Amino acid sequence: MKKMLMLLVAVTVVGCSGTQGEDATDIDGDVAAAIADINRQFMDCVSQGDADLCASLFTDDALYGAPNLPFAQGRAAIRDAWEKEIEAGMKSLRLMTDEVGSFGDTAHEVGRYVVEGSDDVHLDHGKYIVLWKRTSEGWRAHREVFNSDMASGPQD
Repeated sequence: MKKMLMLLVAVTVVGCSGTQGEDATDIDGDVAAAIADINRQFMDCVSQGDADLCASLFTDDALYGAPNLPFAQGRAAIRDAWEKEIEAGMKSLRLMTDEVGSFGDTAHEVGRYVVEGSDDVHLDHGKYIVLWKRTSEGWRAHREVFNSDMASGPQD
């Protein structure tokens, strides 16, 4: 019970310490700037087709939650997941941060994404949440979950 209460307090503090809107650098500026830099690296790794670079931006024991799939756990599995996404036609990734907050060596990010293929063909768009961890390598994605806003399956 005590651990649960501490977790709820930590989540509340982290949730209240963030920024919202297009300029997520007003509060927690150093953390937001570091995350923005890593997000640029994520976008670059997709445009370069470099799954190794994508995986290097995660912690060693990260979880990566793509829609309709089990979690990919660890850099090797995450590398394979990114490679499959790139091989499936992902050529461009745009990440738009809506909120960043930090609490010590942990940060959270809430944002939106757009994925395009060859010739700027729109493949997907949706939202994501990332828990970041400060490591000896700098900030790295530790837990990431995203899902599509595009309809799939039969519609009522």
